[in-house]
This record gives sequence, structure tokens and C-alpha cells, in this order.
Amino acid sequence: MMNTNKSKEIFEEAKKSIPGGVNSPVRAFQSVKKDYPIFIESAKGSKLFDEDGNEYIDMIGSWGPMILGHNYPEVLEVVRAEMEKGTSFGLPTKKEVVLAELVKECFPAIEKIRLTTSGTEATMAAVILSRAFTKKNKILKFEGCYHGHSDSLLVKAGSGLLTFEHQDSNGITEAVTKDTITAPFGDFEKTKKIIEDEKDIACVIVEPIPANMGVIETSKEFLEFLREITRKKNIVLIFDEVITGFRISLGGACEMFGIQPDLVTLGKIIGGGYPVGAFGGKKEIMDLISPVGNVYHAGTLSGNPVSVAAGIKTISILKENPEIYKTLEKRTKELVSKIENLIQKYKIPATVNYVNSLFTIFFAKDKIENLEDAIDASDEMFAIYFDTMLENGIIVPPSKYEAHFISYVHSDEDYEKFYFALEKAFEKIKNIEVLKQLIKAVTGQLEAFQCLSVSGIYNKTNAEKERKAEKSRMFSIIGYDPKMLQVNDDDCDIYKSGNDLLVRYKSNNNTIKAVEKKYGGRADVIKGKNVWGDAIELGEYEQIRKIGTVKKKRIAKKQSETTKKTGVIFKNFEIFGNIETIKQSIAENGEQGKAWASQMVQELLPYVAETDKVKELERENNELKEANNLLKIENIELMKENEILKMRNDLQSKRMKEAKAKEKQIALFLLANYNSFKYIE
Repeated sequence: MMNTNKSKEIFEEAKKSIPGGVNSPVRAFQSVKKDYPIFIESAKGSKLFDEDGNEYIDMIGSWGPMILGHNYPEVLEVVRAEMEKGTSFGLPTKKEVVLAELVKECFPAIEKIRLTTSGTEATMAAVILSRAFTKKNKILKFEGCYHGHSDSLLVKAGSGLLTFEHQDSNGITEAVTKDTITAPFGDFEKTKKIIEDEKDIACVIVEPIPANMGVIETSKEFLEFLREITRKKNIVLIFDEVITGFRISLGGACEMFGIQPDLVTLGKIIGGGYPVGAFGGKKEIMDLISPVGNVYHAGTLSGNPVSVAAGIKTISILKENPEIYKTLEKRTKELVSKIENLIQKYKIPATVNYVNSLFTIFFAKDKIENLEDAIDASDEMFAIYFDTMLENGIIVPPSKYEAHFISYVHSDEDYEKFYFALEKAFEKIKNIEVLKQLIKAVTGQLEAFQCLSVSGIYNKTNAEKERKAEKSRMFSIIGYDPKMLQVNDDDCDIYKSGNDLLVRYKSNNNTIKAVEKKYGGRADVIKGKNVWGDAIELGEYEQIRKIGTVKKKRIAKKQSETTKKTGVIFKNFEIFGNIETIKQSIAENGEQGKAWASQMVQELLPYVAETDKVKELERENNELKEANNLLKIENIELMKENEILKMRNDLQSKRMKEAKAKEKQIALFLLANYNSFKYIE
């Protein structure tokens, strides 16, 4: 296991000065159940290096821009040269013009472009510009798509908002929320209805390939539909290509799908990994921006010379070397194919979505096509996946709603290490799922004992509880008739145990007194919905029997209810349902306990696979239950308390022996897999 103590120490210090210890929420690693993130000290090529000196293969790439890897020599060279000239001027530079022309060459939809400092700023400005152009107020966005953290675009957004389960960020006014309309991504009918019914929509903004609820493989037909209906309704169509621009192809999704939106927003790669953003599009729309028009947009660091220089060099390399995109696409297909093979090998519920050099592993049985599907994918399995990859030196997204990004400089060795770690992750997921099923099966066996232990749930005091526990017996329903006692109309159930009968009736003192007077014996008075008491000697049984009616269906129902109310699992078996107990046990045993457990794990794994034994126990238990029911229904009046107790004791003894052996082996497995307990809810 990697030593990350320095990262832990830094995180504790960070929390004192930075909210949550991080400057972007997903970085906290909370969604993957880590106590703290790793803090990065440096990067080179496909690798990241943390403050503890650990090396990781980077499958995030700063969320997309590192398509050429970290500190690509040619990019680093121009950055160094530019920094020597100055890092910020607050005045225009020639290189801003060069970058603008370069972007225009790759994106025919962009006739004019304005640089910003981030993708959020770009999308925010594009929305404002759309409102000014159309003289309308509302925007339509799609659930799960993330367009930055500006007010109107945070409504039902993806990325970190999905990760932390708050799609509507606090601080957004009601008025802003009303001006933002959302629709399920890819839903033709709902989108059409919204656009046709709502006359005040200024723009439709969309990630043409969503990558902020995990990668969603978009249909070209849906984007063509958006283009057609927005043009018809005089609505500005905005493609948010902050992630996909220059990443999936030189001309982004616009080029891939052959669709020209009215406005495009860009970021990430156009700054070569340095802070930058941009929005551009049709001349008649863009010329509304100040100083030409009256839509104000400004930024001191817009067109920062270092970012611009890095962007020019990065895009130029991509433009001059088209084989880069071909290589990335080929590599991604190979990677996805091997992931799918491992999914089949370990038979885990998982699927992979990918587009060119982006992919997401969703732990779900079916293909993920929208936000609802993405939410349903397993958080637990993803957390195991993340944790295992991290332990093996691979950085993957710390959220199931984010994309993996591969770079041009990822080597064959990098991919082999990725596959090796991935197989370990899938193996762990499979073992934990098998373990959970085994625990479930064993717990099911133990639940068969519940009816054999009456816990005294309805007793008033601990003293009474202890007294009842000592007298615990298995009661059987023998009759039911509301008018049986001829006391008011209170419901009354009659139970038999050996020489005693048990009466259950509603809390009514008059009823209780009448029972005691008519039948003798004792009835316990307890406040509440139900009253339980030991009453009625066996000598009164035949008289009651004549009045009452035995009906099998009713008896079965009452027996089920009684079991639920009175049954408890023996304390010896609490370990199966209480992970905290297991954790405490491991903590007490320390390293010696873990080592001992590890030695035994190989003996357990074959046992885990022996499901036939579990099934055999289940069948045997069902047979016993069936025999029990026959005895209760057909021969209950002939059964004596000692016979019932003997049956109970024999059954308990047999099951206790079997369960104890099973308990030991399962406990060993749990100890050996201590780090995985946190993933079991």
C-alpha cells in the first residue's frame, strides 16, 4: 500500500484555510469514500507525482486539456520563452489574433471569437449574448449537462453537482431558476414540446457529447433535431465544446457530426492546459459585444499571453499531426475492448461508454443513455474501482460522473499497468459481491431460528424481560374468533404452548379482567396497542376450541406476523449484519489479526464458491419449516411443551454447529478484506 501521509497532513492544514480543503469539490475524493485526496507535486508525460513521492499513471489529464501529456517539450519551450517576455499586460497582443485565426480555421461555425479566462465565463457570456440577440429571456438546457457554475446554468447540472447530490446549487434566486428550463438529454418529444409551448426561449445550450454525467454517446439525429427546431423558432443553438473541442477531433463535435451551431464555447485544450476559455460564432451575434455592440464583456486576464502561446503551439501540433487523433481513437477502442472482456470474465454489472479518447466505466447492467441511467449506476462498485486503481498507481476520476481521458503519450507499459490494476479491481468487486450474497444466504439461515426465540419485546421492565426470556417458548396459533370471549367486540387470538395458552387482545382493562375471571390464570397489562399475557390453563382448551375456528390461511398469516414481532437473531450471529462490529474486532486484533486472516483467505475462497452447500441448507431448512407447519396445524393439540422444546433444541444445536463453522470462515474473509468493508452498505 502506498504511503500518503504527507497528503493527509497537507489536507488537514488545507481545511483550516480552504473550504473542504480543496478548490474544486470533486478533488476532495469524498464521493469515492476516501478520507483525504492525494496532493500532486509535479507531472511529466503520462505521469503524476504526489507530495509523498508516489508515481501515478494519469487517466484524467487535468480533465481533458493534456492531450499531448504533461509538459510536452515543444509546448513547454514556448511557455518558457513567453514567460521571459512577461506574464500579463492588460493590453492586446499579436498572439491573441494568431490563436483566434487558428481556432476559426478548425471551427467553420466560428466567424468571430472572444477569449476568456475559463469555460464557465465563456458559457455565461454566450447565454447573455443570446438573450441580447433574440430579445428573449429563457434558456433550455439538458439534465446532467454541466456548463460551468454561473447562476442559470447550475440548474440540474452535472459534474460536481451530481457527485455531491445537489443539482440546484444554493444561492440561485427563484427568478433565475424560473428562466432556466430543463429537459432529459436525448428526449425528442419532451424537448419538442417545451420549445413549441414556450415562446420566450433565447437559447438552447447543450454538450454535444455529454461528459459531465459520465460520457454519453450522443445520437447525431438528436443534434440535427436541435439544429432544425432552433433555427425554425429563432433560438440560438449553443454547443458547449469546452471538453470536446480539439479533444475528439480538430473541429470538435461540430466536425464529427457535421452540424454548425450559432455559438460555440471552448476551453481546456485551446490554452494547452493553462487557464483559458473562448466563445465564438456567427458574425451578426458576436458583433453585439462591446466595444462594437452594447453587450459588455471584459476580463483583465482574457487573452493571457502565456495561455495563448501554449494554446497556439498545442493546436498547431494537433493540426499538423492528424495521426494523433487516429492513434487516440485506436488506443481507446483497444482499451474499451479489453475492459469489456474483463467485465465478461468476472461477470460484474458494468458497461463502457466512449467517444474517441474519452470513456467512462459505469457499474450498471444496461447501457447508460441519460442522467437517470447514470444516477442508478453503483456508487459502491465505482468507489472500489477507484480505490483499487489508486493503490496500484493509476489515477482515475474520483466520481462516477466524470470521464477518463487518455493522452498521446500514454505508453504500452502504461496500458498494461492499467489492465493489471483494472483486473484487480474487478476481482475485488466480484469477491465482495459474492461475499455479500453469502452473508445474505447465511443470514437467511439464521433467520430461521427467529421463531425459536421469544425476546419479550412487549415487556414493561428489564426484570420482566428477563423473566419472559427464561420462560420463552414457541407459541402456535390454534384459533381465532373476535366474539370467542364474548367481551365487547375486541379481537382476540388464542395461542397454545404445551400446557399453557396465550391470549392476545387489545388494551382494555375490562377485557383483561373478564378473561381472568372467566378462565383463571394471569394476564399481564401493558400499555400500548397490544397486550400479551400468559393465561388460560390447558383444561379450558376444549371449551375454547369448540367456539373458535381454525382456518389455515389465517393461521399462516398470524404466524408470520408473530415471527416478525417476537423473533430476534441470536447474539452469536450479529457479526453477519454488523460491519462496525467487525471493524472493531479487527482494530482490537491489530496487525496480528489481519495477518492471521490473510493466511486463511485462500481456504475461504473455495468455500465461497460452494453455493450448493448453502442451497442444501436452505432446502433442509424449508423442509423443517414445512414439517413444523404441519405439526402446528394438524397435531398442535397433541403436542406437549417438552416435545416442542426438544425439537427446538435439536434444531438449534444442529444449526449452531453449522453456522459457527460458517461464521468463522466468513469472519476470516471479512478480516482479510477489511479495506473493502466501507463499500458495503
